[in-house]
Amino acid sequence: MFNYFEAEGLNNLIWVWTTQTKDEAFYPSDEYVDIIGRDIYNKTGTNDVADQFNQIQDAYPGKIITLSEFGNVASFQSQWSAGAKWSYFMPWYDYDRTINPNSLEFDSADHQHASAQW
Repeated sequence: MFNYFEAEGLNNLIWVWTTQTKDEAFYPSDEYVDIIGRDIYNKTGTNDVADQFNQIQDAYPGKIITLSEFGNVASFQSQWSAGAKWSYFMPWYDYDRTINPNSLEFDSADHQHASAQW
């Protein structure tokens, strides 16, 4: 896809690659990646989230790091204070729970997705 767009003269795109764990072999290379993302769910410990940020930063120095998707994580104030300074972040919702803000499920916290506050 990258090569196709380049061949067509479209060379001003920003490319995001989202890493999980033990997937270094799938990294396309610095030539093809501008931003490294991470999806994090059910990690309410600040240090755990900050550790993941730091691991990514160490593995891919010089790259912008983002929290591509998240749900049910430590507060961003505590993450920031612990060193997890994501360039941007995107909450991930459970559509069925958030479609009706008047339902009991909307405010329920028994799921891994972003809370109703987001």
